[in-house]
Amino acid sequence: MTAAKKTRKAAPRAGAGKARQSSGKAGASPKTRARRPAAQSKTARAEPTGFGGWLWLLVIGQLLVTARMIDTLMKMAALFGGPVWQAHRGLVITDLALYGAAFFLQLLVLAALALRKAQFVPLFITAVVAYFLIGRLEPLLAIAFLGMDPSRLISRAVLLPMAVEFGVGLLWGAYVLMSRRVRNTFVR
Repeated sequence: MTAAKKTRKAAPRAGAGKARQSSGKAGASPKTRARRPAAQSKTARAEPTGFGGWLWLLVIGQLLVTARMIDTLMKMAALFGGPVWQAHRGLVITDLALYGAAFFLQLLVLAALALRKAQFVPLFITAVVAYFLIGRLEPLLAIAFLGMDPSRLISRAVLLPMAVEFGVGLLWGAYVLMSRRVRNTFVR
């Protein structure tokens, strides 16, 4: 080959660069464009989605919380008409109202979980905070309605479960907020 032919083959044809740019993203070669979907599909497969891993533990935990709430509400409903109801009607009604609201919130969390709604994360965080606050409000109600000694709240039997509940709530809240699986699963 002569030097002129080499130069001619190496130089781009007139108008060829414009055709490339108009058919795809600016500056992207056809080879790059052809590889992008495959690269994107590899990253999509690498990202965890759906129920799996730690998310299954969260699902099981939510079902156990729901079962425990149903059990608590059934025990509270049994108080109607009994001696506790006669003596402390306001306390029983307040406790039922608090646990009824918590149960309704739990049903919303379960529905968002089952339907993979994007609202699951804020609902879950709200539920964790609400359950913690309800657990702290109950002893205060007992002090107000039953005249209990407030110093009973500062004991190992009260503070240790409260610290464990707070720690577990923080762990699951952090998981729900930072997990890629949760972010990729709850998108509807």
